Amino acid sequence: MNRIKASITSIDTSGPLSFLGVDAAGIPLSLLLFDLRPHFTIGMQVNLLFKESGIAIAREPLGEMSFSNRFPATVRKIMMGTILADILLDSAAGTCGALVTAAAVRRMSLLEGDSVTLLVHASQISIEIPKTSGLPLPG
Repeated sequence: MNRIKASITSIDTSGPLSFLGVDAAGIPLSLLLFDLRPHFTIGMQVNLLFKESGIAIAREPLGEMSFSNRFPATVRKIMMGTILADILLDSAAGTCGALVTAAAVRRMSLLEGDSVTLLVHASQISIEIPKTSGLPLPG
């Protein structure tokens, strides 16, 4: 599971659905949450969680797309398997892991040191209050 630190910059709510804007080391990201509990506030420090299998990797140039969460990263390490590749990536927000097909790595001619763009769907990001925040944890 990927975990990066962020602070909440905006909250828009409609019924049980909330759209949060966050800043992760200068990278603006967004996420969708259902039934916003606990009640998060603007400025609150949080951790963003997303699965390695929930990341897409792209090369530039990128056209218009529905992914609002896209940010630059550098491929640190590629661990190729027969079917899947586990990729370690460095970004301004921190280190992330991505799990993609080995065929995709070969098709993209992806190498360690390459600059790429990470894409994460807003609905694939979860949020947690850091244990060190002193705030009550949900549960």
